[in-house]
Amino acid sequence: MPRNIVQDVIPRRSRGSVRETPPRESKIFKEITSRTGSDTSEETVQEIRFVRKEGAADWRESPRSNPARLVLWLIGSVSAMVLLILLGNTFSTATLTVTPKSQKISINLGLVAKQKVASDELGYIPFTLTRDKEETIVADGEKAVESRASGRIIVYNNYSTSSQRLVKNTRFETPDGLIYKIADSVTVPGRHSIAGKSMPGSIEVLAYAETVGDEYNIGLTDFTLPGFKSNPERFNSFYGRSKTPMTGGKIGTEKVVSDEKMLQARARLEGALVQELLAETKKQVPADSIFYDTAYRIEFEPTLSGTSATGNNVTLRESARFTAFFVKQKGLADAIARNSLDNFDGTAVTVPDMQNLVMNLKTNPKYNATSIGPVEFNLKGDATLVWEFDQVKLKSDLAGKNKSELSGIISKYPAVVKADVTIRPFWKSSFPTASKITVLTP
Repeated sequence: MPRNIVQDVIPRRSRGSVRETPPRESKIFKEITSRTGSDTSEETVQEIRFVRKEGAADWRESPRSNPARLVLWLIGSVSAMVLLILLGNTFSTATLTVTPKSQKISINLGLVAKQKVASDELGYIPFTLTRDKEETIVADGEKAVESRASGRIIVYNNYSTSSQRLVKNTRFETPDGLIYKIADSVTVPGRHSIAGKSMPGSIEVLAYAETVGDEYNIGLTDFTLPGFKSNPERFNSFYGRSKTPMTGGKIGTEKVVSDEKMLQARARLEGALVQELLAETKKQVPADSIFYDTAYRIEFEPTLSGTSATGNNVTLRESARFTAFFVKQKGLADAIARNSLDNFDGTAVTVPDMQNLVMNLKTNPKYNATSIGPVEFNLKGDATLVWEFDQVKLKSDLAGKNKSELSGIISKYPAVVKADVTIRPFWKSSFPTASKITVLTP
């Protein structure tokens, strides 16, 4: 039979053509077939073709099949990682919780504090106040009275930079010739300079009239010191000025109260003065010092014209001179350690519960309320000594180091028993700069 050339050229259907080759989406086809059964209507075929085309498009557009998209994806990923690293370095912080060496002790020590001290001595700062207070009570009697006026004077020394001692009963004279005397010996500070300006030294004193009588009841005035008249320069450079009027001078009768009522009123006044002076003192304690409620000396002025009567009432006046002692905390902690521990090596220590100790001044009759000599006292109680370490140096030593090096660095600090660290962000394994390291202690 003759060969059909055209038939030989045209491929058989069974072989299929490139265009008619079934798509390789068997899973998609099976899924659609499972939904449509054996239905292979034109709609079903079109749906299959649509899914095939849509899937082929997705496949062609994936990063793996598109080099340009793959490069962009890699650049984005690397940029994100670099950004995270930069942010981590910028905002990295470390919190170091340190447990310092400590020891509990019981103490009962006799100590001495001084105003001017060497580096290894215990020092204090004096703080002086004066205050007046009065109470009115009902009179229960009457008596003849001869009393001298009294009041307070501020004495100025503009003569030299040296201090000047004025003995008890030093005279002060008003322009009218009235004479008043000081109740106690005092030392007037010398002239000094403040902001480049020369200022006279000064001190406040109690003065009383030379004799009894109401003619010494005067208002505010200036005073000279007659005892210095032989030295005109000194006489003109030492002077006094009233701080309060002179009152209480009298000759005659006045309402009075019994001794018992007077003692009770005086006790109340003195107690109230102590509490007021303590409250004021506590507001003035420097940050590096400690003040105990018993660390003070106080004197109550004699009752020179300390009472006055109005109608059937008697007013009692009381004046207090008060000096508190602010003890340096660092020096006190060192003194406690040196006197409580064997072989103390002088390492800096603190006593966090120092305020709980009991302090009692030792009485010494040669010191009055305004004395600023050595202060002898007893300190008693339970305390905890805590060794100090150089936080600034520790931060510097840790800066930039790996977290694994913490133990080795801490071992160089004998005052540190234990240290734990938290570094943020969590993936950071090295310490940030010293300024971003926070040190906490219990």
